[in-house]
Amino acid sequence: MSDNEKILVEKAKSGDIDAFEELIEGHQKKVFNIALRMIGDYDEASELAQEAFLRAFKSIKSFKGDSLFSTWIYKVTTNVCLDEIRRKKKKSLFL
Repeated sequence: MSDNEKILVEKAKSGDIDAFEELIEGHQKKVFNIALRMIGDYDEASELAQEAFLRAFKSIKSFKGDSLFSTWIYKVTTNVCLDEIRRKKKKSLFL
């Protein structure tokens, strides 16, 4: 992780929204593409990408820095998508 990214992460951990926005700017396309590949629907992938960024912002304090920020945000995205897939599967079982 670059020194600049470390500084941005620390600022984001203290609640700096601008720092968090700067962190995610370089990852928006990849996050969306992960969601799109997992979900297969453009609009839903867009919503899930936004959910991933929201979840990441809410839990940024848990980011320990043992990995790259990109690795962490991509894992958050994958988990958001998996949660949605599970929710849909569970819902379909009861229909």
